[in-house]
Amino acid sequence: MMLKIVLLIPFFYISNLFAMCEYPHNPPAVCLEGVVKKSTPIVHKNYNCLIVVKVKKMLRPADTYIFNSNLDRVDFKKSKAILEKEVKLYSKTSCKLKNIKTVAEYNCNDRNADIPDMALLDSGMIKVKVRDPWTEKNPLIDCQSLLSK
Repeated sequence: MMLKIVLLIPFFYISNLFAMCEYPHNPPAVCLEGVVKKSTPIVHKNYNCLIVVKVKKMLRPADTYIFNSNLDRVDFKKSKAILEKEVKLYSKTSCKLKNIKTVAEYNCNDRNADIPDMALLDSGMIKVKVRDPWTEKNPLIDCQSLLSK
C-alpha cells in the first residue's frame, strides 16, 4: 500500500504540470460587443478594472477548432454566436467606456495566475494576435467585420 502512495505522488505532480484549461475553442478568444453596466477598479499589474458587460453580440470567430472526446480535431469554418446575456471582463483600457467592441481572450495556463482560469480578458483591440496553446502559433483574430454587422 505504501508503495502505491509513493508512486502516485509523482504522477499527480507531473500531471498537474501539463494540465491545460479546456477552452470552448482554440485560439481561446471571442468577439464581444456590448454595453458596460458596471466598472469596478482593481489593483492588478495588467488590468485596471473588472467590468460587467451586457452582451449585444458574442461570437466564436471563424477558423477556430476544438478537440472532441476522441481527441479528433473539429474545425469551425464559420463564426458562431455564443448565447450569453452578461459577462465579466478584466480590462486595462475600457474602464470608462459605455459601449465596448473588443477581442476578449480566455485566461488560462497561468498567463495571469492571480485571475481565475477561464475569466475573460479585454485585449483592448478589435484585431489582435492570440496565442493558441495547442499549436503554439499566434493567429490574427479579426472581429471588425463580425461586430459591424
